[in-house]
Amino acid sequence: MNVRKIIQGALLGAVGGMVMAMWSMIALAATGDGFFAPVNFIAHSVWRDAPLDGGFNGATFVLGIVIHMMVSMMLGVMIVAGTSRRSISTGSAVAVSIGVPMAAWAGQLVVWNAIDPDARSLFTPWVLFVGHLMFAMVAVAWAVLGRRQSTTVDTTDHAAPTLTPDPQIPVTVPGSQLAPGHRRVRWAKRLEATRRRVVGMEGSGVRAGLRALRLNDERI
Repeated sequence: MNVRKIIQGALLGAVGGMVMAMWSMIALAATGDGFFAPVNFIAHSVWRDAPLDGGFNGATFVLGIVIHMMVSMMLGVMIVAGTSRRSISTGSAVAVSIGVPMAAWAGQLVVWNAIDPDARSLFTPWVLFVGHLMFAMVAVAWAVLGRRQSTTVDTTDHAAPTLTPDPQIPVTVPGSQLAPGHRRVRWAKRLEATRRRVVGMEGSGVRAGLRALRLNDERI
């Protein structure tokens, strides 16, 4: 996987992670746990001095957001790696976009419970599930739009080139009056040849007369 795809995956994960974080913070604030509760729960998994309520703590907020966004970006890179291959269909890309976040949700239930059961038990399960589902919807939209744009670019690149006629080259249609073999064209060519001969003869006569005048002048 090249650097471009890694950057795309990181951006996808950042967008999906922000959507999931905002949803979780608003939902837990609405349920009475507090607006900053999700971030505090995440930070508590690696720093036991982090609060387990909805209050704000600067260090806890930064730590929780950094952990959440790093994991989200890793998921985004995994999704881009699985959906950017042209050999898979759009349906398979959608399945990967949904499967990766939901697999992360299922794994999180086990791993987080083993690392920090206190924080895990305080995070409302359905809020956590819907948050991962919203991440999946962002990934689906990203994958579908990205593949559609890629298909459009490929179609444009492989389209047959448009030939523009040169205005300096006359275009004639066989059988028309401008075709080279038409009678009018033949007569026009003959008239042009006759005119050139007449002009040439007149020019010769003029030149002969000028030479005669010069000779007379010299004799005088």
